Order: sequence, then C-alpha cells, then structure tokens
Amino acid sequence: MPNDWLEADPYLSTIKVISNSDNEPVTIEGNSDVLKCIGIGTDAAVFQYIHLPQYAYKLYSEERKEKIKQEAEIYHRLGTSSYFSTCYGYHKNYLVLQYEEGITLYDCLLRGIYIPKQVVQDVDNAREYARQKGMNPRDIHLRNILLQNGRAKVIDVSEYLNTGNDYRWEHLRKGGMMNIITSLQVNLSLFLYWNQLENGTAKEGSEKTKSTILCRISRNLLIFGNEFGSIPLYKNNFYCIIIQKVGGLSMLPESSYLPDYLEESDIIDFSNPLIERKCNHLFDRPSSSSELKKVKIAFEFVRDEIPHSWDIQGSVVTCSASEVLKHQQGICYAKSHLLAAILRRVGIPTGFCYQKLMLFDTPDKGYAIHALNGIYLHSLEKWIRLDARGNKPGVKAEFSLTEEKLAFPIQEQYGERDYQTIFTKPNQKTITTLKDNSNVIEMYKNKLPDEL
Repeated sequence: MPNDWLEADPYLSTIKVISNSDNEPVTIEGNSDVLKCIGIGTDAAVFQYIHLPQYAYKLYSEERKEKIKQEAEIYHRLGTSSYFSTCYGYHKNYLVLQYEEGITLYDCLLRGIYIPKQVVQDVDNAREYARQKGMNPRDIHLRNILLQNGRAKVIDVSEYLNTGNDYRWEHLRKGGMMNIITSLQVNLSLFLYWNQLENGTAKEGSEKTKSTILCRISRNLLIFGNEFGSIPLYKNNFYCIIIQKVGGLSMLPESSYLPDYLEESDIIDFSNPLIERKCNHLFDRPSSSSELKKVKIAFEFVRDEIPHSWDIQGSVVTCSASEVLKHQQGICYAKSHLLAAILRRVGIPTGFCYQKLMLFDTPDKGYAIHALNGIYLHSLEKWIRLDARGNKPGVKAEFSLTEEKLAFPIQEQYGERDYQTIFTKPNQKTITTLKDNSNVIEMYKNKLPDEL
C-alpha cells in the first residue's frame, strides 16, 4: 500500500534525536512501546515500527536533518541494486528504508562468525556500481556492512555525494581483511575451548593456558586495530584482552592475565623499603585515594623529581626501581622500572612499551630503543601510555587520559617506530645494557640497543 509507512509518524514524533560533539553517537530522548531502536549513528538513529516491520525509519537529529534529502537523492540514483537497500521516501526529519536482516561485519568479528570471502568482493562491486552511477562511495567500514546469507549489503550511503576519499575500505583491505576472515573460525574454536576451561566443562587448564589462548585470539584480531577504538573480548577481575587504539596506534597487551602486570622481580622490587616509604609518602593524602590520582601523582613524581641521567650528565648507571630511587637518577629504561614499581605496589597493572627513535637529531647518528609505560585503568577499562622520561626544552610529556602527550612523536620518515605490545616485563636487552655498563655517558652515546 503506497505510503503505508506514514502510520508510524505519530509515534516517531514523540522521539527526539540529539547530535553530540566529537563525532559521538546521537542521544535519544522519548519512548514508544511500538518503536524499537535498531541502530545508532553520529547523525541519526534507526527505528523499526512493530506493526510494519518491513520498514526502517532513519530519524535524523535537528542539526543534521538537511542530509535527509541528500540521502534520498543518493538512493534514487542507486536505483535497484542487490548491494544496497531501498528508499521508499522521506517525511519531516526521517528517511524510510527497507528493513534489512543480517548482522554487521563488526559484530561478526566480535562473535567469531565466519565471513565468506565473497563478502569482500561484494563490497568492491558495490563501490564500483556506485561510481558508475556518478557517486563517490565513502564511509564504508565494518559497522556499515551487513552479512546476509553469505553476501554483503551496504547500509549507509549518506556520504556518497561528498568529495574526497576517506580510504576506510582501502585501509581495511590493506590491513589484512582476508587474513582475518581465514582466522575467524580458528579464533572461535580457541575461544570456545577457553570458555570450556573457564566453566569447568573441559579438562582443567592452568590460568596461563587460558591466558595464552586469549592472547592468540587477540593477536589474530590485531590486524584490524585501526578500525576499532577498542575491542574488549573478555574482562573480569583477572582477564582483560583489549585491542585498543592508543594515540592512533593499535596496542596489544602481551598477556590477558592482569596479575602478570603486577608481578614483583629483582628489577621491579616494590617491596624494597625505599619504594615502600616513597609510596606511603606519595599516597598518604585523601586527595590521592582514587586510581587516576595515584597514577598522575606517581607519573609526575618520576617525570619531575627523578632526573634523566643524560640531562644531568650523571655519574651512575641505575637499573632496579630501588636503585633509581636511591641515586635519584636514571635513563628512560630505569625510570620506567621505578614508575612500574610504584604503581604495581598499589595494585595498578603497569607494563612496558618501547619506541625506536633517532638517538640524537639525524638518522646518521644512530638509533636507540626508548622505554615508557603502559598502564591499565580499571575505572576507565582501558590502557594508556605515559612517558616519564623527564621534560626539557623541546620535550614535553604530560599525563593525559585522551590524546597521548608523549616525549617523542614518531617520525616514520626517518625510520622511527612504535612497538605495539604492552610487555609484562622490561626488555632483557635494556636490562643487560644497564647491568653491563658503569659509565652512563658512554653507555648512552654508544651502547644502547637499537632494536628489541
């Protein structure tokens, strides 16, 4: 029946969609017993009317409703295609589309659902089809593609009249789409086996066995790190696998077993009386009771109160956390040991991250490994990286929970790089360097490792 979709209009009028800043998803105000929200984006929310379930109503925010006519025009140009949905019309602040069954590729990835290779080819074909219709297919990512009976359906075309290439699909293809598809079933099998171990329905396995299985799964998924802000696969008091984009870099914990990031050693010797007294001094105020306050206080102490040995042209090489505290100096390796010891003592999981940097100002003067810390925040359910190297003219590292503010931005054009892993222990090459040398200036100029 023509325009029977208008039956939902009185109910849609009770819903208000509000745009948010920083490209965050919209907020929905209002409620109706006959409407079901089936999707939320940055410009609109999508609803299904239970009495006409064949339709999907894309309800735009007031600030974005000028896009409705544009998107309707795009669907008109696309015409009838198996790659795209059908638009039946628009009214007021909403677009009326055919409801499409299926699951997004994003959810397939998280649930371990197999994605046929044909899906990738379908998306390529859909993009070519849109180009032939005089449009510019953009904003194609895993949340905008449905898996339908082994084939792909692209469900958001709102940017196809915009100019420029955002390269989202190209980056997915380049990042290893085919590899992730072939590994999905392996990941699912591994996860199901892990779940049997966890629930006691399979032969008992050690905590380390379960941790190893989870890490293997997350490493297989890491190739899609640039597509996701973060992917928590499993989390409780002990396990936490997160593929997380930190400052534009996809970071992966070496272990999913958080107690691994709380272990003590002869290097991270937080039971030493010097470390104990310093922790008591740093955290004895009520204002330092929260996790975030503890991290900030510890970071700023190591950054500001413990000089970098090169900056002061120091005379002693320190390695263990207690040595750094005793001699009040250390290079970046040693300072990362101290920050880890302080935070681990108060129960905050802390690991070790590394960069390969130019030692001085040009590549011909050589490279060196630089150390910083990865810290897991239970309160925010995410990892952050902090660099307590110490500030000086031209170097300004800060405590930040959003945008990374590290000591050294990576200059890839000069051969510098970030290592993606958050390690549970300091790198053995860095420890050997500190233990085998006694002249800090000579060590810094000529003996630092240049690869992990």
